[in-house]
Amino acid sequence: MKTGYFAFSKKNQILKQNGDIFENYCLQIHNYLTIDNMVKLYCLYKKAESERIQSTDKRTPIPYYIIGFLGELIGEKNTENIQEKLNYIFGDSNVFAETYKYLVMITKSYKRTYEKDITPGDYNSMIKKVIDKNVLNYAIGLADDMGDWLYVRNWKGISIPT
Repeated sequence: MKTGYFAFSKKNQILKQNGDIFENYCLQIHNYLTIDNMVKLYCLYKKAESERIQSTDKRTPIPYYIIGFLGELIGEKNTENIQEKLNYIFGDSNVFAETYKYLVMITKSYKRTYEKDITPGDYNSMIKKVIDKNVLNYAIGLADDMGDWLYVRNWKGISIPT
């Protein structure tokens, strides 16, 4: 419902009972996500984390960016839209594989662009800041240019030429 940065930076408050985050998000999560989709989002996060640990740079893909960028791309934060898009993404292994590859590409492009243009070479500074929408839009554009992304276009609601 919020951003990946919000979840990452407030993670110690998420399960703190009687807190605003717990009341407004944790107690309301069942209104937006099925248990099945919660588990699949967790598995998506763990997949990214596993690949990050095994990667050459030990930094990409950035797991909370993967989830946060997916949230950005899903669009409107209402029950129907979220469920429809997640069910489509998680309902078919080919759709999921393409979506994951797309999100990884966006994450890597975001990191490279941010480190080059915003805070040269400072990965640690980048991950502690709010996502820069301009850099994200640029990274999405790069990813869009680098592949056909048939399934991604379907769940993003972009018409596909026949």
